[in-house]
Amino acid sequence: MKPFLVSVIIFTIALVCVAQSTGPQPKVENVNEMKFANFPNVPPCFTGAVESGDPSSGPSTFMIKGPKGCSVPMHFHSVTEQVVMVGGTARLQMKGGQPSVMKAGAFALAPARHPHQFECTSNCEFYVISDGAFDIHYIDDSGKEIPFDIAVKTLKKAARSGSY
Repeated sequence: MKPFLVSVIIFTIALVCVAQSTGPQPKVENVNEMKFANFPNVPPCFTGAVESGDPSSGPSTFMIKGPKGCSVPMHFHSVTEQVVMVGGTARLQMKGGQPSVMKAGAFALAPARHPHQFECTSNCEFYVISDGAFDIHYIDDSGKEIPFDIAVKTLKKAARSGSY
């Protein structure tokens, strides 16, 4: 019986070691070291770099950069989104609220399924922290979900007219 017990203990210790080694690893990365790319279903003027997690399958943190005028029309996410401004300025408007100016150090929280829109009012950089798989659902003025290409066309039309 003792060899069996020893085997179980060794197996348990091995599992704990493997579980610990597959969790988050220490990381320090400066912006100039990050690899930025476009994200699916996000206006191409924004680029992002995943810093932790996997946005396609679970909680994650990623840095986003966008030039002045780059914006995301009214949309929502299935999970809670937190935004922390790092540089530049942006305008964030939650549905039912007035636009808010975000500067470096600003924080915003959009609860799951709460519509909002975002625009860089100068070149801007910000972190997004998502508490689950990151998705984006665009909506029209009536709150009906619309495809990405229609949302972007609406955004271009609004930009030409000077409205947000």
